[in-house]
Amino acid sequence: ICLLQRAADEFRVARQYEKGIQTDVDTECLHQYRIQLRKVRSLLSQGRMWKAQKPWTELKLLFKDLMQRTNELRDLDVLILEVPNLLARLPPAEAQALEGWKKLLEARRETARKKLKTWLSSKAYAQSIQNIDWEVLNNEGEAWTAQELAQAALKRISKKLGQLLRTHAPTDEVLHSVRIETKKLRYVVEALGSLFPEKSVSRLLKMIRQAQLHLGQFQDSSLRLQRLQGEIPRQETPQVDPFAYGVLVGVLWTEHALERKRAERAVQRLRRADFRQELGRLRNGGRDAP
Repeated sequence: ICLLQRAADEFRVARQYEKGIQTDVDTECLHQYRIQLRKVRSLLSQGRMWKAQKPWTELKLLFKDLMQRTNELRDLDVLILEVPNLLARLPPAEAQALEGWKKLLEARRETARKKLKTWLSSKAYAQSIQNIDWEVLNNEGEAWTAQELAQAALKRISKKLGQLLRTHAPTDEVLHSVRIETKKLRYVVEALGSLFPEKSVSRLLKMIRQAQLHLGQFQDSSLRLQRLQGEIPRQETPQVDPFAYGVLVGVLWTEHALERKRAERAVQRLRRADFRQELGRLRNGGRDAP
């Protein structure tokens, strides 16, 4: 019941951003909507007692679909906001040759925005919301206390995270997985941290956020490069000079390598004893690990 109530509360907050998304008042509305959806999905994923229940699977798939429908617009929002900084990295001649690029991106963004607006205003979306029955799981599955759920979640995530951290030469995929697991860990600690000693929670969250900063910047760099390399313009695109675009990709590859080194150092900090001790303390219900 605790998880269902929290998930329902987080989703109510998410829905408060729908009108802002539809009217395009601020790109932050979509960003916050997505954050709330991730929190709902994280809370639902802790419900191990429901794992064999069909309603639990349906809820998880529904929220996954809601998130995926926002991906394209959010990616374009981030890229458009970055265009001035990206062009500032180029020599003046190459930057000038890409001035029309932002207009192309804005046109694509408007198409993506209208598509999402239509979805949020549709009967299908309304029906999806109506299908969310938070009460259906109340009497389903095994009864767990909130602390049992929290400790089970911490043990599961820390085990996966520990396996990843033992990789001494992490690939890009491993760094990405570490970022995902630290995000899951953060959501669990933030949602259920009141069950544990405040000082331990505070110290652990500080270390997680520091790691997430650099892991997130590396992931942003990876996605940006992936997107730009998939959109190399042709000669018949007059607003975007292919040579200048190639120079930009080259510059970003150099920066990507620096971000990777920072991400690797973040992983090294997660391997330190102080992080393992604080995580172990929470896994043991606030007691020092034996």
